[in-house]
This record gives sequence, C-alpha cells and structure tokens, in this order.
Amino acid sequence: MLQRLHVRNFTVFGEADFEFGPGLNVVVGTNGTGKSHVLKLGYAVLSNLDTQLRDERKRNESEEKIRVAGKPLTDLNKYESTTLESELVSYSGSQVGAHGVAGKPHPRPLSPGEGS
Repeated sequence: MLQRLHVRNFTVFGEADFEFGPGLNVVVGTNGTGKSHVLKLGYAVLSNLDTQLRDERKRNESEEKIRVAGKPLTDLNKYESTTLESELVSYSGSQVGAHGVAGKPHPRPLSPGEGS
C-alpha cells in the first residue's frame, strides 16, 4: 500500500505531500489541479515504472504556463529538477520500502480538463 507520496517540481506541483490511508482514498479538486498526475505518480511508484516519469517529462516540452481563473497556477519552466519520494507499507503497517526518483523535467501545459 502506498502510504506517503512527496513530489517536488513535477507538472503543477511545486512541492506537495500526499498521505494515503487504508481502504478507499479519494482525490478531489478542480480542473488543472493535478488529480490525474497524482494517480499517475502513484501508479509509477506502485508498479515501479521509473520510465513512466521519464516519458512524461519527455512529452512536456512547451513554454506555456498553466493558468487558473486568469492567474498562473505555477510556472512550470522554472524548475531545474524533479523529485518523487514515496513510502510503501504492507497492510499490516510495516514499511516495505521507500523509493526516490530525480531528474530534469521538460514541462508542458495541461489542456482544459486534462489535469482532472
């Protein structure tokens, strides 16, 4: 079970921590806030697919900025590196492992509704 996810400088996230509990976890937010990206990151960690993160960064090649209500959500091109850290625990609560990925992103803007 994924217990904690820490992400730095990836798509819409400057820095964010996500805590997951046992059972059902719900990700809620308005369009463009990164809900799908949280799911993609969780999938990458749980399936141990570091290449998914590298592929995502390769696709992100635009100079645009994400805007919400006319204001920049985050300037994606200011980041020099991306970090993803996670903690995995068994259902009994003992830590199974920790994982970290770092690299240089090439961000792109999300299309309307893509981040949801």
